[in-house]
Amino acid sequence: MVGSGNAANANDGAEAASSEGTSQTTRALLSLRDLLLSDDPVLERLFPPAYVQDPEHEGDYQRLMKGELIESRFAAIETMESTLDEDVLDEATITRWMQAINSLRLVIGTRLDVSEEPELPDPDDPEFQLLLLYELLGRLLAAVVDALSRGLPEPGEPPALT
Repeated sequence: MVGSGNAANANDGAEAASSEGTSQTTRALLSLRDLLLSDDPVLERLFPPAYVQDPEHEGDYQRLMKGELIESRFAAIETMESTLDEDVLDEATITRWMQAINSLRLVIGTRLDVSEEPELPDPDDPEFQLLLLYELLGRLLAAVVDALSRGLPEPGEPPALT
C-alpha cells in the first residue's frame, strides 16, 4: 500500500511482468534514454507544444523547459532501472516508475500510431513484440495506480490522521 510514508509491494498485480517482460522493459528504457537526446518526431507527445499559435513563445518555452523535462525523464528511467528487482517500493520510487512507464507508453504508442479503438495484435505483424510491450506497460501502469490507490481513503471518508 502506498500513502504518505507507506510502501507498495512491487509484485501487486504486476505478476505479468515476467523476466522476459523485464528484459524487454530494460531494453526499451535504454532505447528511450537514447531517444530523449534526439530530435525524433515521436517525442512530440513527451514534449507537447505549450504555445501552438505562437512559435516565438514556443521556442522560448522549449529552450527554458526542455532540458529540465529531459532530466526529469532520465531520473525516472534511472530509478526504474535500479529498482526493477526490488520487492518493495516507496512512494517516491513508485511515482518515478509511473513517469518512466508513461513516457515509454507515449513513445511506443506514437510510434505504433495507437488509437482509442483497441485492436487485437496480429502475431504476424512485424511490430507484434512492440505491441505486446505497449500492453504490458499499460497493465503495469494500472497495477501501480491500483497499489497507490489502496492507500487512499474511500470517497466521502476523511483522510486518516498520522
